[in-house]
Amino acid sequence: KATEYQFSSDQNNFTSIINTYFAKNKKHPKYVWIIYGWYTEEWWTSRASQGTVNCTDEEFRSLLDRALLVSSIPKSIEPDKATISGFTAKQIEQQYEERRINGGYYTFLASASQAAYDSIWAIALALNKTAAQLNTNGTGCENLSGTLNITLDNFTYDNARLACVFKNNLASTNFIGASGNVTFDSKGTLVLSLAQVLQYQQGQKVYLGYSDYKNDLGFIAIGNQTIQTIYPGGVPSDGTPRNMTSTFLSGIVYAYYTVASIGVLLTIGFGAFNFYFRERKIVKITSPALNYFILVGVLMMYIFIFINMMQATTVQTIRTTCILKQWFSICGYVLAFGTILAKMWRINYIVRQTHPLKLLPKDWHLMIIIMVITGIAALVLLLGSVIPKLTPSPQLIMDKEMGTYQEEGSEIQVHRYIYTCNNDSSPSYYWFILLETYLGVLQIVGIVMAFQSRKIKVAILNDSVYVGALIYISSIATAAIVLTNYGLDGYLNVKECLISGAYFVLATAFLGLVFIPKAISLYRDPMGENIFKSTDDGIAAGENATSTKMKEKKHLQMREDSKHQQQQQQQQQQHSTTTTTTTSSSSSSSTSSSTSSSSS
Repeated sequence: KATEYQFSSDQNNFTSIINTYFAKNKKHPKYVWIIYGWYTEEWWTSRASQGTVNCTDEEFRSLLDRALLVSSIPKSIEPDKATISGFTAKQIEQQYEERRINGGYYTFLASASQAAYDSIWAIALALNKTAAQLNTNGTGCENLSGTLNITLDNFTYDNARLACVFKNNLASTNFIGASGNVTFDSKGTLVLSLAQVLQYQQGQKVYLGYSDYKNDLGFIAIGNQTIQTIYPGGVPSDGTPRNMTSTFLSGIVYAYYTVASIGVLLTIGFGAFNFYFRERKIVKITSPALNYFILVGVLMMYIFIFINMMQATTVQTIRTTCILKQWFSICGYVLAFGTILAKMWRINYIVRQTHPLKLLPKDWHLMIIIMVITGIAALVLLLGSVIPKLTPSPQLIMDKEMGTYQEEGSEIQVHRYIYTCNNDSSPSYYWFILLETYLGVLQIVGIVMAFQSRKIKVAILNDSVYVGALIYISSIATAAIVLTNYGLDGYLNVKECLISGAYFVLATAFLGLVFIPKAISLYRDPMGENIFKSTDDGIAAGENATSTKMKEKKHLQMREDSKHQQQQQQQQQQHSTTTTTTTSSSSSSSTSSSTSSSSS
C-alpha cells in the first residue's frame, strides 16, 4: 500500500495528524517522519485546541524520535562568520531572541528572523545603488516611461523607469548575511541552494547538516554526525512499496516454445506424408482430404501454446491475447475431433445399411458436417468476443507464487501482481457453461460412435480404439484445464504450464493415434493387399464385418435377381399360352367360313 502524505503548515493541525498515526505505531526504525523545520520548540505541547488529541508528551516524543526537520528558510551554516552588518550570524540571532523574549512576541516565526534581517539589508543595498544612478543614463531602462531626474523621496509607483532600475539593482545584490550568502536571480527571486536538516533525537533538535540541492552536492553532515548516530537502528527504506507485474519464467517459456515447435514440425511432416501417399490404398481409404482438417486443428492447438506463453505486458495486448487463446484452443480441438466424428459416422452408416446403397456419402458431405460442428463452436466464441459482458477482461490479481517480499538489501516491500483473463460477470459464467456443454456433447457422440464401430475388423477403418483413447485423454485434459483455470488462479507459471501441457498432450495424441497407425500399416503393407485379409498382426484380423455385410447384401441381391428372373419366365409362359389359344380360335373361324362358302 502506498505511503500516505499529510501536509500542514500549521503546527497545531499537524499535531492532530501525528495523533492519528500514533495508534498505528508508524515510527522509527521502519518509518521516518519528515516535517517542516519552522515549527517551534516542542510544538506538540501546545494542544489547547486539539480536543481529539489523547497522546501524552512522552508518547509524542517517542513517535517523533529520529524525525527529520527540513527547511528551505535560509540559515547560515557558518554562524561565526561576520556578516555585512559587522555582526556574526550567531550574534544577530542572540540579539533577536533577547528582544523577542523581552517584548513577549509569538515564537512561531522565530526561525525566519535571519531571512527578515537579510531582506531589509537587501532592500537597503538596492536602494543605495539606485540612488547613485539617479540623474544618469545607461541603466538599460531608458525605453520605459518615467524619469530618473528625481530623488528617492519623490518615488512614485507609476514611474516604470525607476522601478526597472531598482529591480535590476536588487537582482544584482550579493552579500554575506545572517542566513548565509544572499543572491538573487534575474527575476529578483532569492536563490536558495541550501536546505537545513535537523533531527529529533530523544526530544531534542540536533543540527545534522545541509543539502546543497542547487549544486547537486547531496547531504553534507556537520560536526560528528554519521549514519550510525543519525539512524542507530539502521537506515529505513527509502521509498514506498513497489508494485510489479510478474511474467513467465524464461526457462518455462523456452521449454514450451521448443516442444510446440517440435509439434509444428511433426504436423507438417504428417501433412507431407498424407499428401505423398494419398493414392496408396491404406491412406486413400481413410479419406486423405479430410485428414488435412485434423492437421489444421492440431496446428491451431500448437499455436495456442505459443500465444499462451507470450510475455504480454500492456492491457490491450493481454486482452487480444485472451481472445486469441480461446479461438485457437477451442476451434483447433473441435476441428480435429469433429473430423474424426464425421469419418466414423460414414463408416457406421455404410456398415449398418441392410439394402444396396444408392448414394455413398462423399468427402464433401463430411466436410459440410465438419463445418457445421466447427461453426457452432465458432458462433459461441464469437458471442464471447463481441459482447462486452462476455469478453475476457484483463484483471490484476495478487501473484500467489511470488506474493509480497522484502527487497534484498532494504526494507522496501515489493508486491507482485499478474494479469488474468477471467471475467467475473454472471453472463460470462453462463457462456462458459454453454461452451463446455457443447464440448461435452461432442464427446458423448464420439463415445456412442466408438461403441457402435467396435466390431469392425479392418484396423485401418476402425478408429473406435483410437477415438476412445482420444476421448479419455481429452476428458482428462478438459477437466484439468477447467480446474486449473479456476483453482490455480494467481499461480501464473503453474497454471499456464498445466494448461499448455494439456493442449500439447491433446494435440500430440491426435497425431499419434490418427497418423502413426497408418504409417505403420503402410510400412508393413505398402500396396494394401492385406487390408481385408486375415493376418496375425492385427491389421486385418479375419474377414471383417464390413465384407460380411457386403456379402450378405450381394447374396440378397442375387436372390432378388433370381426371383425377378422367375417372374419374367412365368410371364413369358403365360404370354405364350395366350398366343396359342388365340391362334387356334382363328383357325376354327377360318374353317367355318370355308364350309359356309362351299355350301353356298
